[in-house]
Amino acid sequence: MSAYHYCSSHAPIAYTYEADHHCPTCTEARFGKDERGDIAGEGSEDSEGNPIGAIFSWDEWSTEPGDTLACGNCHDVLDTTYGGN
Repeated sequence: MSAYHYCSSHAPIAYTYEADHHCPTCTEARFGKDERGDIAGEGSEDSEGNPIGAIFSWDEWSTEPGDTLACGNCHDVLDTTYGGN
């Protein structure tokens, strides 16, 4: 079973490879889907041999208010941090 097989409400918002963040659409275009329909299924590696990582909506990818998580390929904004006074 793939390490990234999740129901759609728990699907990753971004993937990490090639030392950058990437949206699910660009990741699927690069790595495809496995037989279960998972993007970048188990065993997928980037050009340096590193495993593909995943970022979920509940992950702390930044601690700075107002930071944006954007795809390194298409530059779509995937998430924004909020901080408040």
